[in-house]
Amino acid sequence: GIVGILFISLLTNHTRVKEDSAIGIILSVFFGLGIVLSRLIQNRYTSASKAGLNSYILGKTAGMIAQDVFLIGGAALISLFVILIVYKEIKLVAFDPGFAKVQGWPALLLDLLLMSLIALNVVIGLPAVGVVLMAALLIIPAAAARFWTDRLDAMLGIATLFGLLTGAGGAFVSAQFHLMPAGPVIVLFGTTVFLISMLLAPRQGIIARF
Repeated sequence: GIVGILFISLLTNHTRVKEDSAIGIILSVFFGLGIVLSRLIQNRYTSASKAGLNSYILGKTAGMIAQDVFLIGGAALISLFVILIVYKEIKLVAFDPGFAKVQGWPALLLDLLLMSLIALNVVIGLPAVGVVLMAALLIIPAAAARFWTDRLDAMLGIATLFGLLTGAGGAFVSAQFHLMPAGPVIVLFGTTVFLISMLLAPRQGIIARF
C-alpha cells in the first residue's frame, strides 16, 4: 500500500497522468505482478496452495463474517471522519493544487493523506473481497456518479449510493441463483450501473449529449 501511494504520487506530480488514471495503472500493474508471483510460488513449492493466495486475489465475499463487516465499517467511519474534517482542504488540492500551494496549504501532505485513506480501505478490504472486487468498488461507483453531477459534494453522495446499490444488488442476485459467485456478480452489477449512468444521465450521458 505504501509503495503504491508513492508511485501514484510520483506519476501525478511528475507526469501528465491524472490521479484516477494513476490509481488504475498501479492497481492493474500490482494485480498482474501478484498473479505472476502467485504462479511462481505455487509452481516452486508444493505446499504453496495452502497459503490461500487464490482466495486473497478473488476474495471470499459470500463467506464474510461479522468481524469482517465490523473491520470494514470501522475503516469507512475513520475515512468519513477524516474527510469531514479536511473536506475543504482536500477539495482545494483536488481541483487546484497550484493555488493551494500558493495559499500556504501543505498540498503534498493533503494528497498523501487522501491516498493513505484509499490504501487503508484497500488493505482492509482485500482479504474479504479480493483484488478484483476491491478495484471495481474503488473505481466504478465514483466513475458512474461523475455522469450525474458537476459538484463534488453531490458526487460523493451519489457514489456512496451507487456503491451501496452495487454491493447489495449484486449480493442479492448471487443469492437467488445457484453457482453464481458473489464477487463477479457484484462487479457485473456495478458495471450495469455505470453503463446506465453513461447512457442515461440527463446532462453528461451519451444520449443527452447526442
